[in-house]
Amino acid sequence: MKRSICSLLLILCLLSQLWTPSMAASSMTTGNDGKAFIAEHQGNTYYDLSAAEAEVNTFIDKYNLDLKQHQFDALVDLVCAFPSAKILTSGAYHIERLIGSGKYSDAELASALTAWGVKTGNDSVSEAGLRRRLREAKLFLYGSYDGNCAADFRYVIFNTTGGTLHSDFNTVMCFTYNMAYGDLGIPTKSGKHFAGWFTTAGDSGIHIYNNTAADQNRTLYAHWSDTPVNGPNNGSAGSGNFNYPELKVSESLIQFIKETEGFSANKYWDYGQWTIGYGTEWKSDDYPSGTITEVEADYELRLMLADFEKEVDRRLAKGTVQHNQHQYDAIISFTFNLGGQWMSSAHRIYNYVLYGYPSESEFIDAIGAWASAGGSVMTGLMQRRMDEADMYLNGNYQRFSKTYFGAYLTVGVDDKTAVLDKNGKSYGLFYSKAGEPVGTMPSATREGYYLVGWKDASGNLFTPDTIAPGKILTLKAEWAEGTTTEDPNPPRDPEDPETPEDPEPPEDPEDPETPEDPEDPEDPETPEDPETPEDPET
Repeated sequence: MKRSICSLLLILCLLSQLWTPSMAASSMTTGNDGKAFIAEHQGNTYYDLSAAEAEVNTFIDKYNLDLKQHQFDALVDLVCAFPSAKILTSGAYHIERLIGSGKYSDAELASALTAWGVKTGNDSVSEAGLRRRLREAKLFLYGSYDGNCAADFRYVIFNTTGGTLHSDFNTVMCFTYNMAYGDLGIPTKSGKHFAGWFTTAGDSGIHIYNNTAADQNRTLYAHWSDTPVNGPNNGSAGSGNFNYPELKVSESLIQFIKETEGFSANKYWDYGQWTIGYGTEWKSDDYPSGTITEVEADYELRLMLADFEKEVDRRLAKGTVQHNQHQYDAIISFTFNLGGQWMSSAHRIYNYVLYGYPSESEFIDAIGAWASAGGSVMTGLMQRRMDEADMYLNGNYQRFSKTYFGAYLTVGVDDKTAVLDKNGKSYGLFYSKAGEPVGTMPSATREGYYLVGWKDASGNLFTPDTIAPGKILTLKAEWAEGTTTEDPNPPRDPEDPETPEDPEPPEDPEDPETPEDPEDPEDPETPEDPETPEDPET
């Protein structure tokens, strides 16, 4: 009898050893970083942390999940925002089933989160709610408590302009970064026909298609027509009866050019030629009326890019550098804007592209030199060069890049004796990495005066230690009478020789406008109230 009891006790001990770790794994608590994360969003709004933790632990047990601490913290924050919804345990909601399955992409997880507490009315979105859901997504997927990390998804806010989204779509949806959207959905509106998704509610917006790359966050507006529209989401390649060329450039580059150039349905005069569509040459035989549709403009753009690819490929074949996709795209964008005038060994950018560049600063300085049109420096072209440098160096297709700082330097007087030392002119261009000290800036001379330094419009003096902003500024020379032996811009490393200046580039034939930098709206500082969830996805 004693032997039987001992055997039973031994079995119970072994079972307890197997059971205890499982119980411990299901009894997670919020970490300190997670508590700070939740407090940041809840503010003074009451929340029951213990109850939220209990719901998440019940969810973990139900699906036998093994969550990391940051994933647990993200879900606790979600439950705190919707304490009575039983968002993870009722079995009624898509997000519970998705995370419980353990099978989802980053974009799918982010879409499931942004279905909650973001929509505040027809065609209106809570900025605070969206910001919170995106922070939860980045925390769950990447372990980032501050949200300052790269994400493999981009969101779209759908504004139906009075219509109704398809039942499979939420007001905010997320898509895999730099991949085609695939399906943007067809909304409905009484008495109207859907004409497509556009980047603005007005006529000036860019038409976004199913095969457009999700390369940035966007708000898309539904356009409507009184007559039926064939395939409103099926534009770009494959539309119309055109013989489309095979291209090496990416759809991300094509979209970048479209948004940079803008669309013009009517021909216009632009530096020596008639232009139409997305910055392509107007062909009177093909478009005698002087007008063009977006589909036709897309086709003409692709034909033009195909021609540039042939010319660029012939040049690159002479070099030693093997270019990846975003580098090749940047070269084509640069050529689309300039033509082939940069393709000479007399220019630094040509040699850097074919044989490699010595440093990031040298590359941005070389490509940034090509920013004049009609004999004048254009800030729009400076920004385009900075965007193309960011694309080439970092793979970023975002317009209005804030990665670099650009300065238009002017001596600020009519005195012909005042010139920049490097090029003997009264103006010059300077670039550096944003967020870092600007370093040594060009010097200038003027008879009877010495250069105090370079100042912006607000009177701020730029020194080598000034942190470069991520934008373009005009800097004017500040002069003082007399002479001085002190260099106002001493190099930090006196042994580092200056790089010879690139020959002055030919004038740029393009003169694109410089639109305002579009930015996502700032999140209100005040804490949000608990959000009301949308209907669950079907």
